[in-house]
Amino acid sequence: MSARSSWCNTHRGPTERAIAVAVIEVNSGPGGTVWSCPDCVARYGIVPLDEQSPDHPASRIQYRTPGTPRDADGASGVR
Repeated sequence: MSARSSWCNTHRGPTERAIAVAVIEVNSGPGGTVWSCPDCVARYGIVPLDEQSPDHPASRIQYRTPGTPRDADGASGVR
């Protein structure tokens, strides 16, 4: 039995774990979710959807403020 894999929209390839980073909203028909792997989230400073500020539109990917590392409890500056 093989492990379940998902798709990373950031590097456009398979991944073992995907993190929701944005929502695709449409007027008619089904929308969708943009997924990134943990490596891309860290590499590009992407903020996971469940950590984004409430005033940020979910349809846009939110990035961490450059040069603001995550502290010990995971908090970080976001823009």
